[in-house]
Amino acid sequence: MITIVARCVVKKGCKEDFVAAVQKMITESRKEPGNVSYTLMKDVDNEDALAFIEEWKDPDAIEEHGAQLHFREGIGNIRELIESMDIVKYEAV
Repeated sequence: MITIVARCVVKKGCKEDFVAAVQKMITESRKEPGNVSYTLMKDVDNEDALAFIEEWKDPDAIEEHGAQLHFREGIGNIRELIESMDIVKYEAV
């Protein structure tokens, strides 16, 4: 299993728009066969930072996820709302 942490820092005043813009992506991603979990979390110390915490069965599931229309649209919807995005993949030791 692979865990992805995709941390986004949103522009001031854009958090609600960001959350609304990714709802379909979250819902549809959870339905993908290779998805274990997909959650949007807020940073308790920085109100403008949010992170997608995603768990996927394997690299193929992640590749398939990246090809999905709901994912591509979701990323397109947030491009203008974010200051930065960092994506890190993890595996259990």
